Amino acid sequence: MSCPDITTLEQAEAKLPSSVLPISGLRRNDDGTLTDDAKQTIMDGLKSRSVDATDSETKKKLVEDLGNLLCSTNKQYQYLLKVMTERVVSGNVDDEFVDIILGKNLFMLDILTISRHIMDLKTYDGSVPFIEGWQNVGTPTTTTTAMTNQLANEREMLKSAELRKHMAQITGEKNMVASNYLAIYGFLNLVAMGLILYVAGASSN
Repeated sequence: MSCPDITTLEQAEAKLPSSVLPISGLRRNDDGTLTDDAKQTIMDGLKSRSVDATDSETKKKLVEDLGNLLCSTNKQYQYLLKVMTERVVSGNVDDEFVDIILGKNLFMLDILTISRHIMDLKTYDGSVPFIEGWQNVGTPTTTTTAMTNQLANEREMLKSAELRKHMAQITGEKNMVASNYLAIYGFLNLVAMGLILYVAGASSN
């Protein structure tokens, strides 16, 4: 699995290239999820490059690549949250930096959405291949939904007025504020576990 560790802020903030997902310009619903026409735009882009996502081997490769991308983006996300926690303690964090973290959150949501979409596509024989690596955690839909909901919860925390207020008014309660951010950071353990299963499942077929 190609998912190197992130060791610098520059690496964490970098936009990761993808052969499936465009970096920007996709339309979203009010909750941040991709619209149906945005998903179709992505699929049309694959077709324009003669990538047939209904072919079983191609599907496997696409899902594996997206799993690696998800893993790498999650490592960026974790690193950025850790930096945010440190900056909150020092009183040196701003809205622009939080927006970068939100962007990584949405990118992971996009990866999950398109991965689920591709996995649901019927292959030539009319079947929907089952990724074996998901067996220990229930159905692919259940696992993806849990990860998507978790990202949504974290996104709401990052967007909350209370968080922005803390960033603007750091007082003598710095340790308490830092603990709140560490709680957000701790949520990522579940995402990381899901990523391991996700990529392992894509690689097992």
